[in-house]
Amino acid sequence: MKQWSLARKFYRSHALVLLAGVLIISLVSGIIFSRYVSSKTIDSREALINSLELKIESIFTYMDEFSGLLGESNEVKKLVINDIPEAYRSGTGISSFMLELYRYANRMFTYNLNISFRTKDGVYIWMGSNFLVKEINEDFGSPRYGMYEFSFQQNNPNLVGNIACETDNRPSVVLSRALSRNFSVYNPRVIMNVHLPSEVLSSWLDEYQQTGVLNFSILNRRGDLLYGEPVQELNWTGNYARIKGVEYHRIKLLGGNIQFIVNYSYISVSAFLLICILFTIVMFLVIGAPLLIISYFQARSVTKPVTDICHDLGLLELGGSIVSFQEHKTDVVELNQLCDSIDQMQQNLHDALDEIVNLESFEIHSRLLALQAQIQPHFIYNCLMTISSLSEENEPEKVSLMCNNLTSMLRYVSESAPEGTVLVSEINYLNSYASIMSNRFPGLVIEDRLPVEMLDITVPKLIIQPLVENSIKYCGRSNPHIIIDGTKDDRFWSITISNDGNQFNPEMLVEIEKKCMALRKNPRDLSFSINSMGLVNIYSRLLLRYGKNALFRIKTENGFNHVTIGFEDK
Repeated sequence: MKQWSLARKFYRSHALVLLAGVLIISLVSGIIFSRYVSSKTIDSREALINSLELKIESIFTYMDEFSGLLGESNEVKKLVINDIPEAYRSGTGISSFMLELYRYANRMFTYNLNISFRTKDGVYIWMGSNFLVKEINEDFGSPRYGMYEFSFQQNNPNLVGNIACETDNRPSVVLSRALSRNFSVYNPRVIMNVHLPSEVLSSWLDEYQQTGVLNFSILNRRGDLLYGEPVQELNWTGNYARIKGVEYHRIKLLGGNIQFIVNYSYISVSAFLLICILFTIVMFLVIGAPLLIISYFQARSVTKPVTDICHDLGLLELGGSIVSFQEHKTDVVELNQLCDSIDQMQQNLHDALDEIVNLESFEIHSRLLALQAQIQPHFIYNCLMTISSLSEENEPEKVSLMCNNLTSMLRYVSESAPEGTVLVSEINYLNSYASIMSNRFPGLVIEDRLPVEMLDITVPKLIIQPLVENSIKYCGRSNPHIIIDGTKDDRFWSITISNDGNQFNPEMLVEIEKKCMALRKNPRDLSFSINSMGLVNIYSRLLLRYGKNALFRIKTENGFNHVTIGFEDK
């Protein structure tokens, strides 16, 4: 019996079938492919338009909702209508008021927004990377309360010449909204402007312009350009218009306050379809001979994967580094099954080693979550006793405030935040705690000196309040004075909690230092209970999160006890 090589036999048995298949497929694909591409082009364009519409709507809806929330806040209106202008004109400090205003408007940082307020009596307030308060002489006009409109601002004349706010003076899309303290419809007291820098808007929308498929522009209700190229005068039929082979599609958003106009060329689509058809014809002419040659060499190399598999198996080692097994996909089912089995074996080895390596970090992470979830039962007990006392004293407003604060604290504690939380959330949680403690310590004073630029940093959850609680506990008198200060740069941040109570006990400091040193040498010594050592608990959480970059200092200076925590890139 004549014997054939596997490669030659494979080639002969499939050569004729391959030629016939290429001929038929090439002829049919030329017909089908042009229709398919045409349909897919239209579908892709519509999908791109829908995606772009959702993107634009989400951006301007966020501006609308954000400005609406600020406009409905009585605290914000009181600050911009009364507190800040009065403080500015009297020459007293406005920093505390501005800090409070930044806290109410902290969501502005989500979309890199800036905010300005122009009061009816001529005070201008700017909130950006820096803040500005100044007197202006501009016509306030007669805006209607609650009405709002979008416009484009090339530059802000009120920021010209101010070095601190110079970087904020850039082209922006502005949402203007009229506000009033007493909801007077025709007599608003202030105009609030939410500024979205054009360069920020471009960074979100340029990816759609760069596709080359669509050109689009964004206009306000009056047809004024907000983004993109100017739109020529068109004769609209409904929301569609066509001129010189270009079709325009108009989409109205936010009740018509935003008009999104997109245009695309029929000529470019037709040219693309013609190229696809020509490509199909060329493929039919040239694919036959190359496929025959490729098929021949593939048939001859059918035995090569067996040799390669044996070679790679010799390189695999259990223990030490694992050499990556190369896939050898062929048209032989048995070889493919063998390759898949070896590849699965190698993956199982990787998974087993990864599981062993990750066990230790998983255990430490679990302990961190348990530490974070702690809240002292005696604090709840004291709160309930205080609520009971206030109820007996017929103080319903204080009872309601305390219940709200306690609810906010419990909700915050129950929320999962394994990767930490922003500092402003920690400060809000601390404010709820301080409000509760003020019922027990009426003379309690907590000074918040944290700079505004620190409010968006990420810190371990429940890291500030335990230090303040510790300060209250060891102040040793009924009028505790606590100061919260902080600093930040590109590679460093720190927060210092100071109190004017009794100085730290030397024996206690020695014990704390011993426990901290033990944790530094072996973090596995960390336990869920640290013998009521609250400061060691704080240090352990910093150590688990930042490792050697954790910052933790305790000292007494100028009559104050200071505890400093933070992060420093060593």
